[in-house]
Amino acid sequence: MKRYLLGIDVGTTGTKTILFSEDGKPEAHAYRAYPLINERVSESEQDPRDWWRAIVETVKEVVGEKKISDRVIAISLSTQGGTLVSVDKDGEPLRNAIVWNDNRYGDEGRELYFKEVGDADSLYYKSGWRLGRGLPLLGIRYLKEKEPDVFEKCDKFLSTA
Repeated sequence: MKRYLLGIDVGTTGTKTILFSEDGKPEAHAYRAYPLINERVSESEQDPRDWWRAIVETVKEVVGEKKISDRVIAISLSTQGGTLVSVDKDGEPLRNAIVWNDNRYGDEGRELYFKEVGDADSLYYKSGWRLGRGLPLLGIRYLKEKEPDVFEKCDKFLSTA
C-alpha cells in the first residue's frame, strides 16, 4: 500500500501544502493566499484565523479527495518565524497577529534590547532570536505600552514557529 508525506508551509503571503509519495515524488499540491494588513506605514499584521483556514483547505485538497489520510506517515511544517499572536484563555486571538516583517518599533527597539538584554549574543542565547526590528519581544512590549487592554486579556503569546 502506497504511503505519503505531507509538507505544509504557512508563509507570509499564503499557505502551500504538498503531498509526496514515500519515495519523494510530488503527488498533489495546493495554495491559499491571505492578505497582509498594512493600515499604517511600517506595520504588518495578519488575521491568524486565515492561516488555519488555509491549512484546512489545502490539506483537504491534497489529501481529503484522495481518501488517503490514513496513509500519511509524516508531516513537516515550515512557518513564518517571529510572528506574534496574542490569545485569551480559550486560545482565541485577541487581535491581528504582528507579522515578523513589521517595523513599528524602529530603531528604539534595538536600543531597548541593548539596554535591557545586553549584546546581540546575549539576546540570541536567551531567546533564540537574532537582533532585528520584528522580534516577538518587541511586539509584547508594544502591546503592553500601546494596547494595555489586549495585554491584560492575553493568556499566552504564541508564534507560528
